[in-house]
Amino acid sequence: MVRAAFILLGLMVAQCPAAPSTAPARISDEGRILYANDDDWDWASPLGAKEPCALSTYGKMDWSALDWIEEGLDAVNCFCMGTLPDAYLSLEQLSQTRHHGDRSYSYLLHEPGTLAKILGGRAPPQAVLLMRNCTGEFEADFTEQDLAALASLVQHGGRLIILDDWGIYAKVIDRFLKDAPLVAAPPAAGELENRVTALATRLGDDDFAVRENATEQLIAMGKEILPLLEKIRSDDPEVNNRIRHIRAGLTRPPPSHDQSSSLSNQDMEGLLARVRQRYPQAALRDMKRNGSGEPGKALVIRVPATNPAR
Repeated sequence: MVRAAFILLGLMVAQCPAAPSTAPARISDEGRILYANDDDWDWASPLGAKEPCALSTYGKMDWSALDWIEEGLDAVNCFCMGTLPDAYLSLEQLSQTRHHGDRSYSYLLHEPGTLAKILGGRAPPQAVLLMRNCTGEFEADFTEQDLAALASLVQHGGRLIILDDWGIYAKVIDRFLKDAPLVAAPPAAGELENRVTALATRLGDDDFAVRENATEQLIAMGKEILPLLEKIRSDDPEVNNRIRHIRAGLTRPPPSHDQSSSLSNQDMEGLLARVRQRYPQAALRDMKRNGSGEPGKALVIRVPATNPAR
């Protein structure tokens, strides 16, 4: 019954005419994107909660993805597309789990052009959540106007959450990156070799966080460092294992848009390297995924808003 009401609401909203085309108002100083290689809701629990929320299945995580997405927004009106995990989640429950009634998560049935209408309307949401699709609903696909509207939402300080289903949602990331400039010209050959050598020495550091950070930075440099990695020799098995891991990540073919399941953690690292060419502050956050609670990743991207507030 609850879901039927949300679907009806989505159909009513989707049929509303869009407002005349104007530059979107800035929603906040910073847009954000989260792409998770799982569709679980354990990370819906607010930070500081003593127990995991009723939507959790694996237990309490050490961070809250929705807290991160909602941060800096006075109120949140979020439209959700995709398949609800009916066995344990309603969007009414999700709204109640979030803060004191000023966070609203409602269902929006997907039709081509719906997002363009909603995000270009008189009262657009501050956030969009794309849930994993399990019913074939997204055979309707996104229009180019939908994809452009999602990119514009983030560029003007809105928030976008994408859960799993790379085969469907890869095009959303592609469109978001399309207009973003490369951050800087590549370093000179000598400078690049010095940076690779310096980072490689950190791959065997006693501090796990230092080793992980060095690994991420090397992956983000891209395929041009492969010949430089070949030159590195070490007696430390940790260094050698990490270099093999980095080389494998850089030589692996990019994930196919036909892939309908979630990305592996290694594929997520490759996606991070690609995104960092445009957004260098992008990062991966640890999470749990799948029924066994195995390690997963969430890509988090911060985007300074470009449009002045009205």
